[in-house]
Amino acid sequence: MKKFLVALVLSVATLMILPASVGAGSPWVYSPSGWVPMRYCASPNCPVSSWQKSNTKFYMICYLDTQWADGNYWSNGWFQGIGANGDWDWIHSSYVYYQISVRQC
Repeated sequence: MKKFLVALVLSVATLMILPASVGAGSPWVYSPSGWVPMRYCASPNCPVSSWQKSNTKFYMICYLDTQWADGNYWSNGWFQGIGANGDWDWIHSSYVYYQISVRQC
């Protein structure tokens, strides 16, 4: 029972700190720095095209498993999509939470 109550409290606390624009089940981006880089291509070596504010929605279009990078964790996954500011480019998969199934690019 104690584990259940702890889990319940943590779940409610998490929902309380998420902004209203972000809902469970829809992809959104997060970085501890407060900003997530969008890049011109699926590589950490590509220039940053824009910065997405953390805890904002991200519309996932397709994915590629290509260049390894360390964002929130080490991965070779990249998503092409549209950020909350309307920019269309690539984001490292580790920054995208509540990922949905999308086609390969």
